[in-house]
Amino acid sequence: MPKGIGPSAMTGARPAGSCNPPLLAPAAILPPPLPPHPPPPFSGRSLPQAPPPPQPFSPLPPPGAVPIIYCWLPCQPWRRGAALALYAALSLLALRGAVRAASSARRLGSFAGPALFRLLVLGLRAAGLGGGAPGALSCYGRMDALALLGGAVNAARVPERWSPGRFDYWGNSHQLMHLLVVLGLLHLHWGVAQDLQWVVQNPCPGQ
Repeated sequence: MPKGIGPSAMTGARPAGSCNPPLLAPAAILPPPLPPHPPPPFSGRSLPQAPPPPQPFSPLPPPGAVPIIYCWLPCQPWRRGAALALYAALSLLALRGAVRAASSARRLGSFAGPALFRLLVLGLRAAGLGGGAPGALSCYGRMDALALLGGAVNAARVPERWSPGRFDYWGNSHQLMHLLVVLGLLHLHWGVAQDLQWVVQNPCPGQ
């Protein structure tokens, strides 16, 4: 490693135990979403409008918890492999349910399995069962909170439900959901960077 460059500089991690960035700071660097096609000109006749199709939604990409599980059992390969296999199976079932869901609420509910498994892992880590950096847990907690908030906003169709037509181009629930998910992924990055530093600083016995 070059002199004067530590793990934090190479991984982009924040100082150990730190996960208190301004939540909206990354919004300034995000490109604006592309507006949808403008509606066709009004022809003077009132035509029946079909209900909008359900919007796709994923509260968090399922592979996001893989490094969390890996750093939870860094020196137990068999248990780690079993936990990763179980999480992968739950994620595949969640994606299958999301594709077949008939509404945004059911699509959100299809991710309950992976989310509960991730919360179980975080709970065990908080209780001192397993490895990982203690300061990373607050990052993961904020990640899940932002993902849940984004899913709720998208399922409730807020704020366009309160003012139909005003948020067709900007500020609708789908755009807000994506913004919240990106902020959640930023917290995931900060947490994983701390976990990886912990793994490097705490090698397994015999290594």
